[in-house]
Amino acid sequence: MRLMAVVHNNAAESEKNRVIGIGRASVDTNLLLQGVELMVLGMGIVFGFLSILVFTLRGMSVLAARLSGSEAIESPPQMPVNVSDHRQVVAAITAAVARYRASRVS
Repeated sequence: MRLMAVVHNNAAESEKNRVIGIGRASVDTNLLLQGVELMVLGMGIVFGFLSILVFTLRGMSVLAARLSGSEAIESPPQMPVNVSDHRQVVAAITAAVARYRASRVS
């Protein structure tokens, strides 16, 4: 009698744990909940680490700005660029592109 009650209780417990069923296969609810808990824990750890990283980088940026002071770095004066007229080169390139496109169409 006692053995039958234990088997009946195990069957009831097993039925309570198996809520989601797809055809013959059933998914254990406890396993699903453990997966969700692990996912939330992992996402929390990653979020915490990234938050610490952001605040550390912002702090370092503020510290670097304070240490460098307001000294402006002067750049050397820019030399004027000699721009020559390359109309013949542009015309040759344009003619070459037009000839290439014309040969591909036919």
